[in-house]
Amino acid sequence: MRETRQQTIVCHVTLAMAATTMRCYATDVARIYAERTPVAMRDVEFHQTRDPYADQRANAQIVQRYIDGRSRMPVEIEEALVLALPEPFRGECKRELAARYGDLAAPIPSAAPGAPMADAGMLMAECGQALVELSQSYRDGVIVHGESGVARDAINKLTDVIAQATGLRERLIQALAPIQLRSAGR
Repeated sequence: MRETRQQTIVCHVTLAMAATTMRCYATDVARIYAERTPVAMRDVEFHQTRDPYADQRANAQIVQRYIDGRSRMPVEIEEALVLALPEPFRGECKRELAARYGDLAAPIPSAAPGAPMADAGMLMAECGQALVELSQSYRDGVIVHGESGVARDAINKLTDVIAQATGLRERLIQALAPIQLRSAGR
C-alpha cells in the first residue's frame, strides 16, 4: 500500500470537489455523521444553529481540517466522509478501501420494488464503461504498456462489473433460499 486510509479518502474528496463545494459536502458529512454515529461515540461536534449559512461555513472548516491533515481523522468520521462523496467518487473510494483488505466492494441488494431490474441495468452500464476503458487500453490489438493510468482505469471498471455481478448473484441466492427450504421440507 502506498497510501494510508486517510490519504485514500482525502484523494477522493479532493477529486470530488470538482463536482461539489466544500460547504455542500461538509453539510452532507455532518448529516450522515449524526445519522450513523451513536451520540456517545461522537468525537466531532458539527455546528447546528438557527443560521444554516454560518453552520455550513463552520462545518466546512471542520471537514477541511481533516482533509488538510491539520486534525487526526477519527475512525467514526471516515464513514461519513466516504458516504457523503457524490458518485462516482464514493464508489471509487469504497472500492479502494475494500481492496486494502483484499476484499471486493459489492453492494448489498436492495429490497425496493424494481431494484432487481435496476441492478441488471447497472450491470449493463458497468459493462459498457468497462468496454470503453478496455478499448483505450488496446491499440492495434495490443495492450498499451506505456500508459499505466489507462490500464488501471480499465482494471477499476472491470472490478465494478465483478462487484455488480456479485450483487446480482446474491440477490438470486436470497430469492432461491425460501424455495430450497420448502423443497427440502417435502
